[in-house]
Amino acid sequence: MRAVARFAMRGHWHAVALTVLGLICSTVISIFGVISGSIVTLVAMRIGWLAGLKLALTSAIFFCLFQFFMTGYTPLTALYISVIVLGLPVLLGVALDGSSNQALPLLIVACGLILFSLAFRIMTGDADQFWYQQINPILNALREANGSILSEQAIMQISSQMHHIFLVLIFLFYTAIIFLARWWQAELYNPGGFGFEFRVLRMPKTALYGVAIAGVMVALNTVSGFDVAFVTDCFIILVSLFSFQGLAVVHAKIYTNNLPVGWLVGLYLLSAIVPQLVGLVLATTGVADSLADFRRAKVS
Repeated sequence: MRAVARFAMRGHWHAVALTVLGLICSTVISIFGVISGSIVTLVAMRIGWLAGLKLALTSAIFFCLFQFFMTGYTPLTALYISVIVLGLPVLLGVALDGSSNQALPLLIVACGLILFSLAFRIMTGDADQFWYQQINPILNALREANGSILSEQAIMQISSQMHHIFLVLIFLFYTAIIFLARWWQAELYNPGGFGFEFRVLRMPKTALYGVAIAGVMVALNTVSGFDVAFVTDCFIILVSLFSFQGLAVVHAKIYTNNLPVGWLVGLYLLSAIVPQLVGLVLATTGVADSLADFRRAKVS
């Protein structure tokens, strides 16, 4: 992965080539979009926002042309992918360049997602019904293929969870862009810097107030019987945000106490098996750390 960053930083057209290649591959395997976004973030962080914007625009143009001439599809789809993958990373690169605090770009992503969720619910009118219309044909095709039977109630329950899953996946996508770009920057220009910055990651007090208010509102919704779905969206996004502070606490304590790396391996394996449980535990740890400061010991 270091070789990718080195090649991209050799010049503008080298970065364009890798970014466009990542966009093309992302149409098949979406994770490749992280590489394209990270290259744009790295350029914006290292050279400046204008260079990052120029890279994003140039790559978007070439990607749209490729999609049009090679696949015959309308460039609007390619433009949509380009905006999602390359738009926000320019701002994230500027935020990372102006501060060594990795919490700032994460907070930007969380705030952007909250606004997106609000706009999405307003435009669709009923987010659950929107997701029902998206997944119902797929489930029907699977049912016809292997004979599995899902009740209408089960499909509706899955649909009600899809929006929250979608929000978490978007958050993780941009978080991966942030961390990969910062890791590349540290490997090329500041060895060891990424680990130190992550181990001291801490959300500002405003985020702590936000997750507290959202948690109280969710509890009130549950008790009163009201269903204000947007409040739950906010809570889930903020829980995802604080889960990374909790993860930073775990990394810091393992680093300062010289514990075996197997602890981290076990944690990440559990995260893959039961992400909801581990995420909630890490988020609780992150919130508690904001109040009690578990990392008073030196972590540098």
